[in-house]
Amino acid sequence: MTIQNNHVVELEYRLHLDNAEGELIEETQAGEPFTFLYGHEEVLEMLVQALSGLKVGDDFHVAIPCKRAYGDPEESAIATFSKELFKVDGKIDEALLAEGELVPMRDDEGHEVDGFVVENTPEGVTLDFNHPLAGEDLYFEGRVLAIRPASDAELQAGEASVSL
Repeated sequence: MTIQNNHVVELEYRLHLDNAEGELIEETQAGEPFTFLYGHEEVLEMLVQALSGLKVGDDFHVAIPCKRAYGDPEESAIATFSKELFKVDGKIDEALLAEGELVPMRDDEGHEVDGFVVENTPEGVTLDFNHPLAGEDLYFEGRVLAIRPASDAELQAGEASVSL
């Protein structure tokens, strides 16, 4: 069986910045593979293309330039908010607003978006809503561990429900 649309795929992988010798920033752990529904926009397009047609046991290596990964950081994705917005029961938990902390927010349509604190001053909190890997070239290497056709429920949900 080969990787194709509407199949659940299990991978082990390592993600480096820039190239195979670049900083290792993420990897799957033994017994905890990355499982996803192939062809349903859960994975970067260049990685999807590199996986197409692979079989269980096949290795993969793919370099993804910034523009094809998460793009360049955008100034418009950085915003400052009044500290009043962060009050809960009349208090602000400053530890939750420390530089580098992830702060879940809601956009105008009510969707949850994550912002990272870049500055916390008495006047306000500046959050960066760019993807943490915006501006980075990526390099994936790994191996295909399992493949199976997706169930009707998985296809309807648009995501894999269980590992293989």
